[in-house]
Amino acid sequence: MLEWWANLLVSGATGAAIRPYLINLMTAIGPEEAKFLSEVWAGISSTEEYLSGEYHLPTRAKFHIEESLIGELGSLKNQTLKYQEYLKASYSSFRKLAEDSDKRGIPVELAIIERSSSVNQGHAMSYRHRSNLISNPIPVEVCLALKLLERHEFSLDLDVATYEIRIPEEFHERIELRIICPTELGIEFLSACQRGSVKKKKFSSMKNKTTKPDRR
Repeated sequence: MLEWWANLLVSGATGAAIRPYLINLMTAIGPEEAKFLSEVWAGISSTEEYLSGEYHLPTRAKFHIEESLIGELGSLKNQTLKYQEYLKASYSSFRKLAEDSDKRGIPVELAIIERSSSVNQGHAMSYRHRSNLISNPIPVEVCLALKLLERHEFSLDLDVATYEIRIPEEFHERIELRIICPTELGIEFLSACQRGSVKKKKFSSMKNKTTKPDRR
């Protein structure tokens, strides 16, 4: 954390426009938050498209998950999965998807959801897997409270028909995806604290940003 303070001071001394509020943020985080944010920044700053300003970051992160999911579905082509087999296959896929997203600095939570039964109306079981990056929830919640991070939730349809995969009827044919990524404030803060790790670029995580279509 001493290095973070030093980087903020150097940025200010060299004429960079540093918001006074960034100093306040430094006093609000501890070693656990700094370690977590450093891991997030290491992945994001090494993924050029995330900082290019051409894409909406949460949507682009979702796109990467969807692309990986297609590969996982392909590996199950023409299979009929029983209940426990589907759980095992889902957890195996979730681990791969989460590990890949962690490398890009975007922690995720993935879940499959059971349909409500006639016995337990309105009650449905969910089976979830979280990224290793968010195995300790406390620094994550602190960063969310400070508006350095934000959550985005999506539902991803499972194209089981195309791949002729038969899953147990107890489950919905979709995956629930939760993405945690830096806000614009978070990117500005991390850019200043991690001075020299990457050239700061235009960035937007705003939901109403008009984005450039994904190149598929």
